[in-house]
Amino acid sequence: MLNMELHAHVLCMVSVIKTSDDCFLQDQWKRGQPVIVSDVTKHLDMSLWHPDSFARDFGEDKNDLINCMTGNLVPNQPMRKFWEGFEHFSRRLKDDRGNPMLLKLKDWPPGTGLLEC
Repeated sequence: MLNMELHAHVLCMVSVIKTSDDCFLQDQWKRGQPVIVSDVTKHLDMSLWHPDSFARDFGEDKNDLINCMTGNLVPNQPMRKFWEGFEHFSRRLKDDRGNPMLLKLKDWPPGTGLLEC
């Protein structure tokens, strides 16, 4: 039996590890419903979810970034610049005044990659 609750139209699940849970999750995602799954880190290789891993795997790809402080687009940047500055303030891209930017990825991953999962 799944341990789940509904909070403000968001399904919250704890320790999903059974195959039957996968089908339930896929049904939720197909309907476009958000799902929060907690307590899964014991089942994951956390090194794969570290910014260094993303920089290694996607660093040469280019993508648009958004400066969250201004809302301005920072176009066509190597993803390495985003991921290397993710945890290291001193390595962040700088704005016109030389201030480190607070960045987010725009439309990443591109295309329908997540839809194919």
